[in-house]
Amino acid sequence: MNRSAYYHYFLACIVLGLWCFFALSACSPKNEESQQSESKPAEQTEASAETTTSAETTASAETIAAADTTASADTTAAADTTAAADTTAAADTTAPAEANDVQPADGSLEQLKRDAEANPGDASRITRYFEALLDNGRPADARQFYRTLSYEMRALPQVRTLFYRTFELDDQFPKEAQTVSGKDIDDISPLGGGTTLTFKFIKDGNKIGAFKPHQKRRNSNYRSEIASWRLCEMLQCDFRIPRNRMVRVEKKEFNRLYNLSKSSNRESYRKGFDDLIWTVLSHSSYVYGTLKDWVPDFTSFPIEFVDMWRNWVGQANYMDSFPELKDALAPIKKHDNIRSYYDALMAQAADLTTKELASQISQMLTFDYLIGNWDRFSILINQRGRNCQFKDGHLVSIDNGASFVKVDMKYIVVRFNYIERFNRRFVEEIRMLDKEETFRILFPSQSKLDRSNFSEFWDRRTQVLERIDALCAEYGEDKVLSL
Repeated sequence: MNRSAYYHYFLACIVLGLWCFFALSACSPKNEESQQSESKPAEQTEASAETTTSAETTASAETIAAADTTASADTTAAADTTAAADTTAAADTTAPAEANDVQPADGSLEQLKRDAEANPGDASRITRYFEALLDNGRPADARQFYRTLSYEMRALPQVRTLFYRTFELDDQFPKEAQTVSGKDIDDISPLGGGTTLTFKFIKDGNKIGAFKPHQKRRNSNYRSEIASWRLCEMLQCDFRIPRNRMVRVEKKEFNRLYNLSKSSNRESYRKGFDDLIWTVLSHSSYVYGTLKDWVPDFTSFPIEFVDMWRNWVGQANYMDSFPELKDALAPIKKHDNIRSYYDALMAQAADLTTKELASQISQMLTFDYLIGNWDRFSILINQRGRNCQFKDGHLVSIDNGASFVKVDMKYIVVRFNYIERFNRRFVEEIRMLDKEETFRILFPSQSKLDRSNFSEFWDRRTQVLERIDALCAEYGEDKVLSL
């Protein structure tokens, strides 16, 4: 081969080498880019840089620098992302704690309650909370809230309307009798101890209530028992009447449950069953009556001992301050037949004051006048306190069957006239009663007899208010309404 041929061969090799170099350089970025897309950028870029040729060291160094910059940026971004995630997680962790914290939104019951309590003279806030309680099925709580209101708020027509609605919405004041059977009680036993037929309802060995049925015997008007309790709830008395509700028992079921009684008086008491009044409905006979909550462990208050408490409620020897209860009740210890009452009364008095007891006596005897109850005082010395019970700092009126009937008021008037000092709030509630609403609540059956008995009651209400107004005119309102 001559020199010219070698020269051309050498040029061809150079051209071929340059072509291969540029071809390889063009392919190299694609492989790098592909690896970076399949693995973590910073780590893979550094590994790739270590395997490059010395000719690519400068470019690789620049790539590593870029990779480090990217990695730093990625790390910062990752840190920001982590921080954001941590912040979100912290926010998420905090959220439930805030939800569990009692921070109700506007319009919630708690917020409405706070608004009403903070603004006791704001009628709109008062009625909003009252309505919310009723809307949430809490009529008893609504009545308790009503008790905290001033006279000005209680006298508002919209508040009076809401107050009456509490009875309509409360299932403790049913309009119809509830049927009692063996599903509700285990047996029926005689209670006895009085002139009327009265029974105990027993469940799981415990007395759950006293049942006074419809009967021929006097002083046994079961509807009067129910109406008396309801009226006391309306007037929000400071003395107590156990809850009364109308129930009925089917005749065969009544006899079956009575036969399960283990009472030793079971057969002798059965002799009085001819006095029970049965109502026939759909080929079955029922005895209706009132079921009153059982009051355990009460003691007796000798209300017949008038000389002990008359000065507490009178004007002749007006008391600005009252003695301590232990001293005020001390005269009981001087009488043999009631001496034992003293320790029992003091044991149940709790923090009751003499003035508070005076207020309860005043309310109870005023209440007796309203309902025409002549059976409060016993004429037998050894039975004093029999119809005036006492438990946990409150007088208790368990038996109100001799009320809401036409009766000679002679003795009731004498007892009411002992009272010349009254509880202001109690009088306000009597004065604010609406006639038709009161009739509807006391006597849901609204029979002609109910209407007649209610009419007598309403006349006595007028007489009570007239006498109180006369006493206020004579002695001054502050002295008369001072309990």
